[in-house]
Amino acid sequence: MCGHGICTDSPHGPVCNCTDDTYGPRCQHNGSNPCTSYTCGNGLCSSVNAVDYECLCDAGFTGENCEQDVNDCQSDPCFNHGICHDLINSYECDCNGTGYNGPQCNMDIDEC
Repeated sequence: MCGHGICTDSPHGPVCNCTDDTYGPRCQHNGSNPCTSYTCGNGLCSSVNAVDYECLCDAGFTGENCEQDVNDCQSDPCFNHGICHDLINSYECDCNGTGYNGPQCNMDIDEC
C-alpha cells in the first residue's frame, strides 16, 4: 500500500510514513516532501505534490494548519443560563446558581 514507506494506523485511517526521498499519500512520488517544511499542529500533514500539502485535522481542530480549536460552545448547548466551557472536541456546562443540573443544565433541581 505504501510503496516506499511504512504504513501505520491513525485516527484518520492508514497513513504512509515515507522515506526522506519520497512523498505522497502512498509514497509514490520521488523528491523532497513538502511536509518536512510545514507542521500541522494538531493533525497529519499529507503532501499533495512537490510543493503543496494539506492538513488532516484531529477531531476538535480546524484551520489550514489545524491550529484552531473548534468552539464547541458556539451552538449554545447549555440551557437555563448555564455557562459553557469549551474543551477539546467537547464542552462542559457549569450549572451553578441556575436551579438546574445535568450535562446541559436541563434537569430541574427539586428544592422541596
